[in-house]
Amino acid sequence: MKDSNIQSEKLLNPTVQPVRTCKAPAEIPPVGARLRAIRKLKGVALADLAKKTGLAFTTVQAVEVRSDPKISTLSKICQALEIPLIDVLDEDRFAAVLPKLAMESTP
Repeated sequence: MKDSNIQSEKLLNPTVQPVRTCKAPAEIPPVGARLRAIRKLKGVALADLAKKTGLAFTTVQAVEVRSDPKISTLSKICQALEIPLIDVLDEDRFAAVLPKLAMESTP
C-alpha cells in the first residue's frame, strides 16, 4: 500500500519540468520551403541548382516539396546556394537571414 501511495504522489507532483515547449508543426515552415525561398532570392533556377549540386533535377524538386530530405542532400544544396546548413535548419536563423538575402537581391 505504501508503494502505491508514493507512485500516486509522484504522478500528482512531478518534479521534472519541461525544458522547452515545441511549436505546433504547422507553425514551422518546412525545410523545402525555406530552400525554395533562398533559391528564388538568389535567382537560381531549379535546373541550375541541380547541375551545381550534381543531384537529379527531380531530387532537388522533391526536396523543395517534401519535408524529409537526407542531411547529405540538404548539405549539397546549401553548399551550392552558398548558405550555411544551420541557416536553413534553424527557424530563428532562417528568419534572420531571409531579410538580408532579400536586401542583397534587390538592385
